[in-house]
Amino acid sequence: MIELSKTVIGIAAGVAGTIFIGYCIYFDSKRRNDPDYKKKIRERRRQHHTSGVTRGGLPNLNDHKAIER
Repeated sequence: MIELSKTVIGIAAGVAGTIFIGYCIYFDSKRRNDPDYKKKIRERRRQHHTSGVTRGGLPNLNDHKAIER
């Protein structure tokens, strides 16, 4: 069986981590450059705001209808 040194394993882990971070950055920029991205975000925030749910996931305790939902 082939024995791998700690240096080779460390370099492989570093390369894999760098590739993963690059993958995340690439697709995040692709998502943000989508023409409908801002429209979708505004619509999602508008729906979230009108539903009466606060940021923590709990309903607004001052809104009786939100509590019932």
